[in-house]
Amino acid sequence: MSNSKAFVSYSWATEHETGIVETLGALCTQRGIYLIRDNQALQHGQLINQFMDELSKGDHVITVFSKPYFQSKWCMYELLKIYQRGEFEQRTHPVIADDCDLQNQSYRLEIVKFWNSQYETAKSALAGIDPAVVVEEQKRVNLYRDIYQNINELVNFAANRVTTPLVTLKQQDYAPLLDRIKISSQAINHLNEFSKENVRKLLPKRTDSEFLAEIKRSIAQQLEAPEVAGFKIVLKQELDTTLKGMGQPLTTNNRGESIAESLIVGLTLGGNPPPVINEAIMSAAINCLDKDKKGGSFQSNLGKHADIKFAIEQILGWLVLASVEESYAQNITDASDLFFELPVATLGGVEVIASRFFQRQAKLRQEGTKLIPNHVLDVSTHISLSAWTTKPIVDQLRILLWNQVFTDRTKVEGESVVGDDLEELNAELANRRSYKEEKYKEHHMMAFKMGTLPSEDLQLDVYRQLYKGLNNLTLIRFGSKDETVFCVPEYSLISAVRALLTHINNLPLL
Repeated sequence: MSNSKAFVSYSWATEHETGIVETLGALCTQRGIYLIRDNQALQHGQLINQFMDELSKGDHVITVFSKPYFQSKWCMYELLKIYQRGEFEQRTHPVIADDCDLQNQSYRLEIVKFWNSQYETAKSALAGIDPAVVVEEQKRVNLYRDIYQNINELVNFAANRVTTPLVTLKQQDYAPLLDRIKISSQAINHLNEFSKENVRKLLPKRTDSEFLAEIKRSIAQQLEAPEVAGFKIVLKQELDTTLKGMGQPLTTNNRGESIAESLIVGLTLGGNPPPVINEAIMSAAINCLDKDKKGGSFQSNLGKHADIKFAIEQILGWLVLASVEESYAQNITDASDLFFELPVATLGGVEVIASRFFQRQAKLRQEGTKLIPNHVLDVSTHISLSAWTTKPIVDQLRILLWNQVFTDRTKVEGESVVGDDLEELNAELANRRSYKEEKYKEHHMMAFKMGTLPSEDLQLDVYRQLYKGLNNLTLIRFGSKDETVFCVPEYSLISAVRALLTHINNLPLL
């Protein structure tokens, strides 16, 4: 769902001499690519480290290598962060701007020696000084240390990249480089056109504000069930304690609607971990369900434990949807495609964002130490990519999806999902998503973590072939985190939900 955009990592000294980044900016604009560079993206008063950290997370980063680049601590900081983030080869697009010869071992060793000298000099300058007094200076020493310890690996990896000579890039208006960036946007446009008719059946019929009101009503409905009346009272008490600690107004009354409103507001205020889940709901669950921890309301709720556990699971499935930042939620409800690029790191994050878009309850379960969406097929962990060609990959994915949908008629490797089987699978996907009762709905999705497939061309071809027979399937690519989409840190949110579900799942239901 994101537009094509790219960051650029470069030396200002080199740019002053060559104007490469300025030229790239104009060419990117012509191609519909948003090129993000520091002197345009930085706001007054913003720390440059914050921008560089955002750059390192980008799906596409153009690296303008030069001799000044490899001697700049800020450029090396960016390159190191990009490398540590992973998928270095897929996400970076190198340009060699001068005569820095990375193929030459002597030059590579000169760079290593340079950073060894920088580190030793900076370290010596602080010798005998209490580190607590020179905290910021010590951070710089640590930066030089990190660069020195990793520089050999970085320059050798950069040296192994196939790069088009600068003169050729200029002659071709940098097409060999920019074509690699634009392919993602082209893939999305193609898939949107391919599935346009099916999209109209799936798009939300309400505004996001209306859906937020439904989230509150759904949570309140769970709390008003007679079987969980005792839990509701305890939850209000624990929630008020949590809200007081956050400096927020307490719930106005004992009604489910008031408690639901406070849960939503409390979650949107953030926290690491989110206190409304980690403290309020967890404490209420322990109080009502955990005999070993001497829950004060354990005895009075005997015979209702299964109902309380079910209510907690249902409440969480709705509540997590409120964790999506309002601005991002508005953006996704304005979208109209069956292919999503989501700036999230986890499968749980995928389920929350997709559920907010399709305006349905999130379906999550605890499985060991993981939080797993009920109907999201994680391609990266389930598929064996023994052949890097489209057909065997698509064949494997169809079988995996078939087995996830038809658990009583599973297929094994070597069988296929074609013809009548493929038509049946596609129809079943549409049918299960259209159930009127929320608790019976199943929205099956296939999630591709960035880097699962080795090239953009292969990814696009796999997406196309999947959609040819499965136009009721939602495809998602995730793994980039260049946008803020949750009001609490994503890993913190997912961890809190998993911990709560783990605890109540391990308790006997009495």
